[in-house]
Amino acid sequence: MIFPTPEIFRRWMDYPMTMALLMVNTLTFFAFFFSQGDMGFSSDLLEDEQLIYTGQIYLKFIQSEKLDHHLWKWSQAQNPGSNSQMKSLGNMALKDTQFIASAESISVEGDQVRADWWKKQIKNFSNDYQKENLFILGLSDRSGSPWSWLTYQFSHATTYHLLSNCIFLFFLGCIIEKLLGSYIMIFVYILGGASGGLAYLLMNPQSFVPMVGASASISALLCFYAVYEQRRRIKYFYFISPLPGHNGYIYLSPWLIFPLFLIGDIASLLSAPTGAGGSIAYSAHIGGAGLGLALGALFRWVFRVKKIFWEEEVVQPVQSEEPAEASFWDDE
Repeated sequence: MIFPTPEIFRRWMDYPMTMALLMVNTLTFFAFFFSQGDMGFSSDLLEDEQLIYTGQIYLKFIQSEKLDHHLWKWSQAQNPGSNSQMKSLGNMALKDTQFIASAESISVEGDQVRADWWKKQIKNFSNDYQKENLFILGLSDRSGSPWSWLTYQFSHATTYHLLSNCIFLFFLGCIIEKLLGSYIMIFVYILGGASGGLAYLLMNPQSFVPMVGASASISALLCFYAVYEQRRRIKYFYFISPLPGHNGYIYLSPWLIFPLFLIGDIASLLSAPTGAGGSIAYSAHIGGAGLGLALGALFRWVFRVKKIFWEEEVVQPVQSEEPAEASFWDDE
């Protein structure tokens, strides 16, 4: 693990906006999502056995309907006998609006009693899910409120998701708030989240499960800082293990942020059949990162122009009104 860190951290109140964002994210999680499953609520369909069964049905649905050529081509490489692949497909199926809407009319081979039970569970899943906090606060093309563009940025479905995002938000928020102030930091956070949300909706028009999390906003903060930072070397904190010499600080280029945090997202986005792989919305990360790059370049340009104008200002010396002293050689 490695991430950029603030040069000096003296007091919590030196970074009020970062602390406020951390508090809002944490309180939202414990108020609405604590002790819930990865999908934001519990359902029999989320059990491993049922996910595998759903994945097998979904695989046949993709191959027979051919609604998405890229997804259909990707499905040809899937093995129906692989439980891990079918479980992943099952998770994807429960996020596909078109599949869920067509579930009752799908012809399922094999045990018809189980097939009928499965169809009933899918219907209940669809109805119950729309009443859940994740659906209300998350962002999807079915979101009924424009506030979901904001609320999704402070919502997390799992404890791990919350902790990982809060760690990065703490370090990046402190850095940017120290450099440019609270208002610029929150501006990049909110706008980056909106940009990531837009990218997610464009890449996942059929997603049934809304997106939640601050990852797009944090990607924007990362890229904003990497582009805006004027120094050649910045301080990173690395952690391999608690053993001596396996953790500490190191000074590296800010441009190292891109291969460390974004190449994996880009590769996953290109390899996944949709903009979301598993439970991670890679398309949202890239959307937030793109906005951060643009804002970082814009603010750096503004900073340079401002600096040039300040340097070109010439302060005229004040002329003394006192008469010059007579020289010893002057004629009297």
